[in-house]
Amino acid sequence: MNPNFTDVYDNLAHQYQHACDWQAYNALLPKIEALNKDRLSKGLRVVENPFSHVSRYADPAYNFEIIKSWADAESAISPLERGRGVYLLRGGRGVLKSAIYPMTSAIIR
Repeated sequence: MNPNFTDVYDNLAHQYQHACDWQAYNALLPKIEALNKDRLSKGLRVVENPFSHVSRYADPAYNFEIIKSWADAESAISPLERGRGVYLLRGGRGVLKSAIYPMTSAIIR
């Protein structure tokens, strides 16, 4: 893994959970948290998926910051610029770019 490609860290943590590699999972969490805080301070989308973050933190204000960073980044992209791998929403109301968790695409509007 390229250590400079930090967007993959959340996916890697998710894989560690599935493999029950708790030592590797716990070692990766501080890196993810540091990257999240750094990107929030710069007004950028955080590396951690909002669903992952909400499952680890009970602080609603912090969760809102994480979710808002993703929403702001996604809403800045025109549906026509999102490229291939799109999902049609019910009733043909638009498209979403392919996501890591496609089962959640129907709830994002």
